[in-house]
Amino acid sequence: MKHKISFKEKARFVTKVESLLINMNKKIIKDADTKQHEHETSRRRHKNSQHIIIDSGNSLCCFSEKGLCRKMAIALVRNEYFETLSLNLILFYSGILMIMFDSWLDDKYTKKTAANLEMIISVFFIFEVLVRIIAMGLCLNKHAYLRDQINCVDFFLVLTIIFSHGLDIYIS
Repeated sequence: MKHKISFKEKARFVTKVESLLINMNKKIIKDADTKQHEHETSRRRHKNSQHIIIDSGNSLCCFSEKGLCRKMAIALVRNEYFETLSLNLILFYSGILMIMFDSWLDDKYTKKTAANLEMIISVFFIFEVLVRIIAMGLCLNKHAYLRDQINCVDFFLVLTIIFSHGLDIYIS
């Protein structure tokens, strides 16, 4: 016999889930605030350090430093797992491109799988650049995204990915 869930039980469950999500968001914001405060106390930047400096003020003239979206972007950009995932996906993406453009491989299933994985990773790269731009600003701030040479290369590669996918969509 199936157990029917009453409306009150559903409402209590939804309330619990909402409170959990709110607590998670508060923790993310608190961590971002703590890291921002730690950063403001020590303004040194080492050349080989991966510590990202975030300037105060608005990013892209619309994301304030106290806004939820920018705080979450800053927390994500400063997360070491996000950086590790990005670097690993770059290596994986290179392998996928080798499979896709290898002339000796004639297996259609493998090529189709590689094409789908390439699309998924491309979306992640676009997301990564957008998050970094929201966190750091595009080019107006002192430590903006495009003021770093490696980020300029990354931005150019993402624009190339967008262009190639747009061209594929236009042709097909």
